[in-house]
Amino acid sequence: MNVWASKLKAKDMIDFYGDFDGSFHKSLELGKDLFAALLGPRSQRWSACVVDGKVKTFNVEGVPSEFKVSGAEVILEQI
Repeated sequence: MNVWASKLKAKDMIDFYGDFDGSFHKSLELGKDLFAALLGPRSQRWSACVVDGKVKTFNVEGVPSEFKVSGAEVILEQI
């Protein structure tokens, strides 16, 4: 996550967190079983804007391969 944040030059603007064992997305009921595609357990694609610990917007894609509601353009408009 640190390398990604550095490459994006966003380390001082955005907090980046990993979910190495999937426990966070499972607690949000965002788990996705992609064993059939040989990908194993995954998280649904989603984005959120959280300010001072409060969720302001929460966007979950209906289809894993799409970026209709979770893409950068959408979340930037919501900020």
